Amino acid sequence: MSSCRIPSGSPNYRPDIDGLKGLAILLVFVFHYASVWVSGGFIGVDVFFVVSGYLIGRSVYHSIEAKKFKLSTYFANRAKRIFPSLILMLAALWVFAWFAFLPKEFASLGKHIGGAAVFISNWILWREVGYFDTSADLKPLLNLWSLGLEEQFYLLFPFIIFLALRLKRQVPLILGIIFLATLIASEMNIKDMRAWAYFHPLSRFWELLAGAILAYLEVRLRVVETDSASRINMLKQACGFGGIGLLLLAAFGYSKATVFPGAHALMPVIGATLIIAAGPASMVNRWLLSNRYIVYVGLISYPLYLWHWPLLSVVRVVDGMEPSVGLKVVLALLTVAISVLSYHCLEKPIRFGRFSKHRLAPIVLWILLLMLGALGYTTYKQAGYPERFERAMVERVDVLLSEEKGKVVLIGDSNGLMYEHALRSFYGKRGYGLLANSRGGCAPLWNLERHDPGYAPDGCVASINKGYTEGLNNPGVREVIVIGSFSGLGNIYDISKPEEDAVAQGRVHPDATKWTIFERQLDATVKMFEGKGKKLIFFYATPNLDFDPIACEKRPLRLLSSTKQDCAISKSKVLDTQRQYRAVFERIKSRYGFVEFFDPAEALCNVSSCEAQKDGVVLYEDPGHLNAAGADLVIKAYKP
Repeated sequence: MSSCRIPSGSPNYRPDIDGLKGLAILLVFVFHYASVWVSGGFIGVDVFFVVSGYLIGRSVYHSIEAKKFKLSTYFANRAKRIFPSLILMLAALWVFAWFAFLPKEFASLGKHIGGAAVFISNWILWREVGYFDTSADLKPLLNLWSLGLEEQFYLLFPFIIFLALRLKRQVPLILGIIFLATLIASEMNIKDMRAWAYFHPLSRFWELLAGAILAYLEVRLRVVETDSASRINMLKQACGFGGIGLLLLAAFGYSKATVFPGAHALMPVIGATLIIAAGPASMVNRWLLSNRYIVYVGLISYPLYLWHWPLLSVVRVVDGMEPSVGLKVVLALLTVAISVLSYHCLEKPIRFGRFSKHRLAPIVLWILLLMLGALGYTTYKQAGYPERFERAMVERVDVLLSEEKGKVVLIGDSNGLMYEHALRSFYGKRGYGLLANSRGGCAPLWNLERHDPGYAPDGCVASINKGYTEGLNNPGVREVIVIGSFSGLGNIYDISKPEEDAVAQGRVHPDATKWTIFERQLDATVKMFEGKGKKLIFFYATPNLDFDPIACEKRPLRLLSSTKQDCAISKSKVLDTQRQYRAVFERIKSRYGFVEFFDPAEALCNVSSCEAQKDGVVLYEDPGHLNAAGADLVIKAYKP
């Protein structure tokens, strides 16, 4: 135990730390509102991670050394620090969304409010990455991923320290092992599991540990500062200038195209660590980061971070477009105003006022946050309360089968998924059950896998081949329906061909090669059904829009935009984008007379255009996928 004693002494307030937080939030703020000014401003979040790790580490070390550490006090202080502004923001957002959001948007927000209340936003966002995922810009609580990750670290950190002390191991050794393990995990997975590497704690904890290790070393080495003072001062000046240089290099040198985090996150993490290590007396920390204006920005950095993204995002949601420069200025000023009021009227009174002394204060905050989380989860489970509006957004039809005549197999990508309910209803009324085997992002052909650089292989073969095997071998199957987007193939390859399987190692096929593979596998897929007595039906791709159909919705509230009136796309433009796969289909038709084809354009297009709405009802979920009304309309025209 003596080998890992933590020296005594109470930590002093460092205004330069608040100044560093101020710099971090300014980078994030400007990046989200005007990324052209600071293309790598997202590294401000990584600076926050280092600062948070340093502050929590310093607090825990001193409390343990003074034998005053209590988990109840530790978590109570976290509640008083984090919960007040978070509760206010979540509650205000839910109330606004009740009046302004469509059911799907409200349900999604409810899920994220529920996740935020128990600090798992990063896990939800990681799991949401996929074909039917909403654009990141349209997620008002996207920014809470970092808060969730921090709280997960705060939950585990004291137990890691106690375990290290109990095992009589050097605290830096244990923290260093975890630091290296999570850094290596981040770098190893950034190529093929980018979402995991971005949101998962096992890919990010090293950033917080950088600050925590620095805090430990700082209190251990404090006694050395009396020796060679001038040399130490020179070293600290170098740390300050080197640290700010690294931050600025990352902030202006990185961009959205930078593969991040992984090794690229080392620059801002090392930069922030050096700045903290430089100490309050170094020139950078004293002249720049201790400036009272940047310090004040740091003091209100938490509410600034909470509010700046939701305000920007809800405008994108309700108006269906990017806010103008003028509106962004208004939103930025509103964010600052709310943050100032939140800090002075809510945070400070609860953390330092009379309420802070009450033993029940943290419990009350926990109850309020969990109640809000339950409200969000209920909103999600109630599908966003569609009864708020006169017109139901989604029709639900349940088909009861009295006698089943046989089975129909559906194989598809995300287009197959969007038709599944309508086809189940269509065939169910005729006495047939539907066996669905669709997977978003997969070209629905035999033996075809997909692996786009930066993402793990999609697992297409496991799902798609299962559908074909069922269709061929199950004697009760009458028809096999194949539905895909087809216009965009992704990075496909045949798993039975080693030279193509090299794609799994990161090689990208040119487009011409992809279309050659597509036609070959389509031919092989069709050939499997020759003489089998099964009906094989291919759907042409659904026309893709060149605008967001949300602009056509009649919303309960719009700020500046108006409902789009011309909700259609030129048919010639649609056919041009589908030209390549249609040519392949024509060649397959000429080779195999038993294959049938159905074109959704029969229901969605007239001579000159393809419509996104009919009789005032919007037919599309997003530019590439129909909603329930659109799928039902298409299947009504389907005559197998």
